[in-house]
Amino acid sequence: MGYSVRAAHYRHITEVSDVVASRDLKRLIEAGMLTPHGERRGRIYKASDTLRKVALDIRQEETTRISDPFETKGELMTA
Repeated sequence: MGYSVRAAHYRHITEVSDVVASRDLKRLIEAGMLTPHGERRGRIYKASDTLRKVALDIRQEETTRISDPFETKGELMTA
């Protein structure tokens, strides 16, 4: 979740062709999820404010404490 990606890295992690990767990235820009920075080979796609807000909302909804599955709730377990 570094909030940025290059086309080559996107192609590598998704295992798609250059054409498909280009189309995907273009659609993500049109959907307002990514913003392009730079030109041609140096272009980086960064998360838009919309995508950053979605990621922040998800993180805030996650519980901060994982409950103990062996914890008894006031009852003693007997063998």
